[in-house]
Amino acid sequence: MGIIVLVVTVPVAILSNIGVSSTSDTTSAAYLAFAQLAMNAALIWAVIERRHNRPVSVRQAYYTGSAALVRLVLVAVMLVGMSLLMVLGVVILGFGLAAPVAGESLPAGEQVLLALLAILVSIPSIVLLVRAMWAIYIVVETPLGPLEAIRKSRMLTRGKVVVTLSRLVALAVFLLLMVVVPVVVLLVLANLTHSVVFTILLQIFISLLVLPLANFYLYGYYQGLA
Repeated sequence: MGIIVLVVTVPVAILSNIGVSSTSDTTSAAYLAFAQLAMNAALIWAVIERRHNRPVSVRQAYYTGSAALVRLVLVAVMLVGMSLLMVLGVVILGFGLAAPVAGESLPAGEQVLLALLAILVSIPSIVLLVRAMWAIYIVVETPLGPLEAIRKSRMLTRGKVVVTLSRLVALAVFLLLMVVVPVVVLLVLANLTHSVVFTILLQIFISLLVLPLANFYLYGYYQGLA
């Protein structure tokens, strides 16, 4: 599965650090985004196959995974829509922690109130995402459309939001602990040498480690739900 990630991550990391990005070339940025979407579809398909102990090749992963690409993109768009309230919560939290009033930060009491408001605003999005995110695996594994996949995902997680959220938090903490030391080392080297090589290596390392491990774990949890 590492090769599936490297096929796209290496050129994307290189191109995004030598000026070919959304800031300089919209067409190139669109191609890079499409390549990353195709990579995710291929990776998810490969994870599903490996979890069922079936052999996987890079060519087969990209060929078969691309069949679900459109449905995967539509599910991703729906998940982004569900996250809007959480984004608003983050904006409120950022305002409470950083926004100056007459050159000074907000009083501690107001910051706490804004933090509580941010959490309350974010809760609906968090619940929606926890219940619907498994549609990502459903549309790759089955021929169901995006709406049907989200309905099935919501059905599978009915009454299990808190447990599922705790598993997602545990995964995030685990991955953070795994990458923190290499990430710090690469960031220090990048700052000391001012070389884009270490920035490229950082992007490749994170993608190579986080994407396969996260998808392997999440699909296993989805299997448990199903």
